[in-house]
Amino acid sequence: MKIRFLILAILVCIALTSCEKEVYDNTINGFSQLESDLISKFGKKSYFTDFIINVNEQEKLEVNLLVTDNPYNYKMFGWNYKNGKWKKVTEVDLELENGDIKDYLYSIQDQVNIVKIGFLVEKTLSTIFNGDIGDLKLKRIEIISPNKGKKTKLGYIIECVSGEKKICDYYNLQGHLVKQEIN
Repeated sequence: MKIRFLILAILVCIALTSCEKEVYDNTINGFSQLESDLISKFGKKSYFTDFIINVNEQEKLEVNLLVTDNPYNYKMFGWNYKNGKWKKVTEVDLELENGDIKDYLYSIQDQVNIVKIGFLVEKTLSTIFNGDIGDLKLKRIEIISPNKGKKTKLGYIIECVSGEKKICDYYNLQGHLVKQEIN
């Protein structure tokens, strides 16, 4: 009887740990899975303003974003993804001095491509100083929101660190490097 109970306990533990949500890693597959899950969770017709991906010590992705399903609504919802779980953390009412709210929003797939970010991360990590910086790590990714409602200003910031150095690469939506800052 004790052996049956022990086997049952082991099977329950295996089942519980295998049902854990996936934690996105810093690979093209990780970014692809993130994009797929964003569309699944928020829908193809979701619109974003703030979208930041932080990379934790284990090189797993943590996401903070503001999203709405109505591009004419000034109410946005803040979500956080960490350790395999999405959590709604806030509601925000946006205020604009001029322009339409839809001019400040962007959508996944139509305008922003999360999978492309994965390729840009690989490009950044492999080309910065042709490997002259040791122990270069991805720290943060930000999708640049439209500046003053100008969608042409949409883009990506990829921030890497090595020791005390911080390197920020700015890309446009097409994946062309616009500028690089080294601090």
